[in-house]
Amino acid sequence: VHFNGEIIEGVTLTFEKGLVTKWEADKNGDALTKLLTMNSGARRLGEFAIALNPNVTAYTGCILLDEKMA
Repeated sequence: VHFNGEIIEGVTLTFEKGLVTKWEADKNGDALTKLLTMNSGARRLGEFAIALNPNVTAYTGCILLDEKMA
């Protein structure tokens, strides 16, 4: 996850009824907390996808490519 110029790595989210109820990160956990508590809707699931593009093999920082990473 890329947020406010920081890369958040090793993210684990626990969902209950579409809402993130627990979260942790191996790197930049404080930034993840800021992201998930910035407003009343930040912990709601808005979109979910499974990416299967084997040609995108490394994180680029461009969401249009990174969201397709296998």
